[in-house]
Amino acid sequence: MRMKHKKTKQYYKVIDFLTEYYKQSFYSGRKGKRIPIDKLERKIFGMETSRMVDRILLFNTCSELKSYQADEEIWAQNEDRLTDLEKRMDVLIERVTVVDWHAFREHFSNGQAYEVYQYFDDYKPAPALAVNGLIHYYQNVYLAEKIKAGIRELLNKNPIDDYPQAREMKRRFILHVGPTNSGKTYQSLERLKECEKGIYLGPLRLLALEVFDKFNRMEVPCNLVTGEESNLVEDAVCQASTIEMLNTHDYYDIAVIDEAQMLADPRRGHNWTRAILGIRAGEIHVCMAPSAENIVKKLITLCDDSYEVFHYERMTPLTFEPFKEGTNEGNYIKQLKPGDAVITFSKGGVLGISEQIEKAGLKTSVIYGNLPPSARKFQVEQFATGETEVVVATDAIGMGINLPIKRIVFSTIEKFDGIEKRVLHSQEIKQIAGRAGRKGIYEEGFCTSVDDPEYVAECLSIQDPEITIAPLGFPEVLIELPYNLLYILQVWAEMTPSEPFTKMDVAEVMELYKIFRSIDERSRRNISRQEMYSLITCPIDTDEPVLKKDFIRCCRDYNDGCLEFYLPDFEGNPNYLYSWETFYKRLDLYYQISRKTGKIIREKELKKRRNDAIREINRILKKRYYFLDDKKKKKSSGNPHIKLQVD
Repeated sequence: MRMKHKKTKQYYKVIDFLTEYYKQSFYSGRKGKRIPIDKLERKIFGMETSRMVDRILLFNTCSELKSYQADEEIWAQNEDRLTDLEKRMDVLIERVTVVDWHAFREHFSNGQAYEVYQYFDDYKPAPALAVNGLIHYYQNVYLAEKIKAGIRELLNKNPIDDYPQAREMKRRFILHVGPTNSGKTYQSLERLKECEKGIYLGPLRLLALEVFDKFNRMEVPCNLVTGEESNLVEDAVCQASTIEMLNTHDYYDIAVIDEAQMLADPRRGHNWTRAILGIRAGEIHVCMAPSAENIVKKLITLCDDSYEVFHYERMTPLTFEPFKEGTNEGNYIKQLKPGDAVITFSKGGVLGISEQIEKAGLKTSVIYGNLPPSARKFQVEQFATGETEVVVATDAIGMGINLPIKRIVFSTIEKFDGIEKRVLHSQEIKQIAGRAGRKGIYEEGFCTSVDDPEYVAECLSIQDPEITIAPLGFPEVLIELPYNLLYILQVWAEMTPSEPFTKMDVAEVMELYKIFRSIDERSRRNISRQEMYSLITCPIDTDEPVLKKDFIRCCRDYNDGCLEFYLPDFEGNPNYLYSWETFYKRLDLYYQISRKTGKIIREKELKKRRNDAIREINRILKKRYYFLDDKKKKKSSGNPHIKLQVD
């Protein structure tokens, strides 16, 4: 009997959906306010218009069918009624689908609507289509397939062809391969000094600033251009930049791409891929750890360019020197010496350990990610000149910052990488430990660890895993596809390009896009897709509420046609480190979003406010008093929520 009425089983989804929906949706809100039937119709079926009577008849028919579902005997006794109900379901679904078709046509031209309807020919008259409506299937099935087809066509295109101007050249690469403290970057910069128009591209603002200072001291005029600041020098022959600032349309005779093992970074690695594939330079020096050598060679070979390789060894030996037996997190501070660098992986950890070391009688400098570049430079200079004896830092010091470090001390070997807390990889340990024993200052460098010293010692001696993939950035040409950008990002993220390429992580872009879409429609209606993409690709810490608020304000002002964005004023407690760091981040956001959207930048006032923030940050860091609030003093413990305050 069940086999004979097999069609009824196909309607179970319709029955369950409508029964549950009508039960929940006819009355909503805390006061049980009744939803108007036309609003309910739109909410259920996503249509501008629908045949209300047919929908209600469909619901009633489904409900009656549902009553026969459970009992075999009742089913057998009502066979004729079941047959009538099934016929009525067929008629109602057919009519509802036709109504949907007419309503759907109102959204599109006849040609486009017919193309979509033909795509769903196998669905009609299907229960799922009747329940969800054509609009639902258009957005969730048809569009996804169209977007995939468009992206697939782009992905089938060789990524090297995205840079036709570079393909017209015969570029020569010089690869400098070696560990830290081996002189590879030094040799590259020596060659860059001879350029007529050159560029240095590194991973950190602080490294670009170091090159900028060094070249100008040597009377090689050099500009500084990063996402957060620019300092232009008269008659400059070269530029020091963070790698994101590369313009692939500009020509250079000599270029230096530093720290190319950053290709392995899922968020920023695509910038190194872009630089290697697209930079227009006759002579390109690429500095890297050994793990990146083969993938860089593969990219150059794909471009049909030439290369030569120079291998480097450390200029001073690096030795693992374990602490005395019985050393732990509670007592290692007593064994620290001038020239040590203590490594931890949070701002709270840096500040807490710094306070403990100061109490033990050693002066400290601190380096961590949230510290503005100029404030970080001040801390570096204090340690370099001997004003402080120990530096406490995150892994920021691993990226080529030159410091007179004799010994690296890992207080922990676990870090949060933005996704999860994990143990450091061998390459990360080598990168950080390698900063010890700078040539010309020390004859030997040392490394030790409070946390799992055996693992750290093993990592220093093993060969690092080879990098085998190169991330690609999101193709901006996809922005112009006539579909919802979130759909495009999601579909693009799910697709797989040809080897050796992979795709960048677009989670942060998607998060900012959702924030952008949360703004009321009137406040974003005048913003084009290209302008919107410029806004949502600004690097913003979305976990910081005030930055999120500033971003939304900028989007609204941009929509209203403003000539310039609001330049933030300082807010908060002037004795709190957090308040000044947040203020500096807000100034950074103002500069970046103004630069990317072509708005007027109040350069003099911005510089003054930045200098005020840096001066106050340095003043607070110099004092070393930690408070959770105005009343309660907090002993340092590496707590990430600790606030630094001065009297």
